[in-house]
Amino acid sequence: TLQGSAKPGIGKDFGEIFRNRHFMRLIGVKFMQLTAIQATQASLLFFLVQSLQLKLTILVPFGLAMSVSSIIAAPLLVKFSKTYGKRAGYFLASTVYVAYCFSWLLAEPGEPLWALILRGLIVGVAATGNVMFAMSMLTDIINVDARESGQRREGSYTTVYTFVAKLTGAMAPLLVGTMLSPA
Repeated sequence: TLQGSAKPGIGKDFGEIFRNRHFMRLIGVKFMQLTAIQATQASLLFFLVQSLQLKLTILVPFGLAMSVSSIIAAPLLVKFSKTYGKRAGYFLASTVYVAYCFSWLLAEPGEPLWALILRGLIVGVAATGNVMFAMSMLTDIINVDARESGQRREGSYTTVYTFVAKLTGAMAPLLVGTMLSPA
């Protein structure tokens, strides 16, 4: 707690965070976005093997490209956010992810390695921005709440945020698997 105030119960903490419209907006966007990301990632394996007729070993150069672009993108995205703001950075990262998803419409069997590596580079930037900006906005929401309420509720905020991430991580692949299952 701040300034020696009494600690409220956990139920009251959760009630307060669910009344925080900024947090609810962020968590709503994250729920929808993470569901879409988890579903596209779950279906990617099926798509690579069944539609593009590639071996799963193609994920090695794809993953390396994604990792390299994440490392390079992080400081560039920080600079972007200092100029244009976190919200604009989050929107940019989301837009890049949508472009990545649409790029698969151009894919066909025998897809060249360079095209897959390019997609890995693109999705690395998108994933970095998605995580970095969402977590940064969550921190801002927590700090504003603490200043306004005098209570530190970062545990409650991050519990809900993490629950949503875990829920979508379990739910989206289940939905994809259900949709791909024979009737």
